[in-house]
Amino acid sequence: MVNRSTKVVITGACSNVGKLLISRLSKNSHLEISGLCSPRTNLTERSKLSQVNWFRHDLVEPVTGEIANTLHNADYVIHLAWARGRNIEASVNINRRIIINLSSSFKNPSQFIFFSSVAASPTALSTYGIAKYTVMTEVESRGGIVLVCGLVTSSPPFGPYKLLSELVSRCPLQLRLLGGG
Repeated sequence: MVNRSTKVVITGACSNVGKLLISRLSKNSHLEISGLCSPRTNLTERSKLSQVNWFRHDLVEPVTGEIANTLHNADYVIHLAWARGRNIEASVNINRRIIINLSSSFKNPSQFIFFSSVAASPTALSTYGIAKYTVMTEVESRGGIVLVCGLVTSSPPFGPYKLLSELVSRCPLQLRLLGGG
């Protein structure tokens, strides 16, 4: 029996969450990882991870050639990329187009893992939350997998975690939590 690597493609691979995910996944020698980044991304720093195949592509455009082949042969496509539009309709339309472009290349909808956000809700106060919810429900209806993630922690902090860390550091109260034992 021949052991074959599991092939994983990560969109939004150069985002903060993408970098964290690739850093963790690249420690697993049984994974063959491909990272899709924006065409504006400088891949020089990322190319230090030799076990990752890096691609730059505007996902709003149809996927062809080597990238289409990579998606077709992938066991999983982890979709972290998100394009913000000027309003809900624009955000939904551009991200719907991205998902259609990606899905035209892979074999099975259940290979597609869409990372959503706790902000995703039909009654969200933000354009981002409503658009993310709308696209998330479409991914589910097409047979894709949706993961709703909470706060992503990192060192150094970034995004919402950075804001929370800064807020807590300015808090006049010091909290001390004691473990049981």
